Amino acid sequence: RKADDIEVQLTKSMGNNCWVCMRCSQCSDGMIEILLFDITSEKKRIDELERLNNHLDQFIYHASHDLRSPLTTLLGLLQLAKATNSLDLIQSYVGLMTERTLHLDSLLTDLTSIAFNEKASLDLGVIDFEAEANPILYEYGQLNKSIACDLNVLQEVEFVTDIKRLRSILRNLVANSIKYYNPAQQSPFVSMSFIVD
Repeated sequence: RKADDIEVQLTKSMGNNCWVCMRCSQCSDGMIEILLFDITSEKKRIDELERLNNHLDQFIYHASHDLRSPLTTLLGLLQLAKATNSLDLIQSYVGLMTERTLHLDSLLTDLTSIAFNEKASLDLGVIDFEAEANPILYEYGQLNKSIACDLNVLQEVEFVTDIKRLRSILRNLVANSIKYYNPAQQSPFVSMSFIVD
């Protein structure tokens, strides 16, 4: 005798779709009353929230992956430092740990920026691709020294973009190249080329 909140997608005569919520009830005289409420905007908001939720899940996955790498390296260097009595070696390990810590700090800064990517304004600056790509190639190359890393830059004009977003893109490209390389390939390598003219 009664049905509430039945959601139906309708196609209008113009061809575009809309969502309605139907509420049906039978009146005492035998007539059936049907009320339609347009819920298209609410549906769009739900779809957008689901998209943002999926985006957040991906962000958390990639952030944890990016942060784990320098932390694992730091733990390994600490173990090496504990196992040696050589002051020269300890100083060398401390230098590497400092480098890893600075990299971790840089990652956290970049991740904070990306977390608010849709809200944050662009931080535009002139990019030196060699200065940006070289440290990233070196850093990830240390994780798997069997992979040769090569960089070629031909930059004849200025290139302006958001530096933090560019670094994140470069890190992901290099990290995935090294992580998913073909182990059966002889002499594996990562080669990055930039032509800005």
